[in-house]
Amino acid sequence: MNQACKTILLFFSLIITIQSCIEPQETFSKIPSGSWRGVLYLQDNPVVVDDKDEITYGQDVTGQLPFNFEVIYDNDTTFHIEIKNDTETIRIDDVTFGRTKSLAKDTVGIHFKVYDTYISAFYEDDLLEGYWHVNYRENYKIKFRAKHGDNRRFILPANDALAADFGGRWSLIFDQGTEDAFDGVGVFRQDGNHIAGTIETETGDYRFMEGSVSGNKAYLSCFDGAHAFLVESKLLEDGTYSGLFYSGNAYVAPISGKKNPDAKLKDSYSMSKPSSDKAAKFESFDSNRAPFSLDREDLRDKVKIMMLMGTWCPNCKDATEFLRELSKKDEMKDVAITSVAFERYRDTSRVFEQISTYKSKGNIGWPVVLGGYYNKMEASKSFGLIDTIKAYPTLLLLDKSNVVRHVYTGFYGPATDQYEGFKSDFYSKIESLKNE
Repeated sequence: MNQACKTILLFFSLIITIQSCIEPQETFSKIPSGSWRGVLYLQDNPVVVDDKDEITYGQDVTGQLPFNFEVIYDNDTTFHIEIKNDTETIRIDDVTFGRTKSLAKDTVGIHFKVYDTYISAFYEDDLLEGYWHVNYRENYKIKFRAKHGDNRRFILPANDALAADFGGRWSLIFDQGTEDAFDGVGVFRQDGNHIAGTIETETGDYRFMEGSVSGNKAYLSCFDGAHAFLVESKLLEDGTYSGLFYSGNAYVAPISGKKNPDAKLKDSYSMSKPSSDKAAKFESFDSNRAPFSLDREDLRDKVKIMMLMGTWCPNCKDATEFLRELSKKDEMKDVAITSVAFERYRDTSRVFEQISTYKSKGNIGWPVVLGGYYNKMEASKSFGLIDTIKAYPTLLLLDKSNVVRHVYTGFYGPATDQYEGFKSDFYSKIESLKNE
């Protein structure tokens, strides 16, 4: 063999060796497993506010809601997704993968069936690109992108300044100076540049939020399939908290406040009252379209919990988990639970379909019955057992004679520091009614 042939053979041998070295160790017929960084683009043209009392951020950050998720293969062909928000992990099993014939592109669907929303995206080269859709809102969708192999949350500009201290409790006001203004309490934990916590309002909490601190600016986000929350904030020189709160792409509100270790909101038991001191009357239909009444035989002489809720509401899901935990206690055998669903559809058939899915997917062991349309003013009139419905969820405690004795508005769930105290107090009220 002449020298030229030897050189050619050596060249091709070297190419084959290099290719074998850079081949991925794992191949996937679908999307790759591991860490992904998702982003929801809440504003197509983010607004940068220049007023010194507000926030000025770069276009690469404002209005972008990041969240982290893992793709985990259960076997060679099926996989599920786990979304991470602070200490919470949300498992999503309803994931589809396919290929469009018309566009010859791989497609991924992530279905949040209990909330009636979904993500549809094209997949190519470690990237997902598509939209998050909310079925119960007409033409509502938010642009979505995700990249494989990135476990960061917020990607912030380099900042050598010492991270400001956002930890602790904060008295907050949303939309200050307008007729829509409302109070909140920020409860944050900070470790260096990492921040997590939640914001409590009189209608409930904003669940598990997580993010980063860069200099005097802090960013927090939460995506759970139902809500897309983003907070962009900064500390001013006088210690004032100033920021913007986004809920999806339809609501943005300014936030301002001060650190206050004693910050608190109204008593949740004082915000709504029973409509009568007489036995309550309530009739409806359950998720199987069977008649339901508080007077039915299996509920007689029992203390009752009624939860006014919506299948679209993550705080209601937190409250459902609390009631599930409560129902497992031996001493709760003579306590009856009923969820009353107020939905975002007026089509009764669609509502029954949704509450049936919610009950089965959530493995709920008590009746979920039709309440009506979710509009609070309309729901207050149609329900009638309390003077006003101010939040979902709202928990009612009825005595053995069906008299409404306690009304708890909103829900401070496991993301808050009030959760354990609430559980203990609620349990005590049940025991008191049982012993009457």
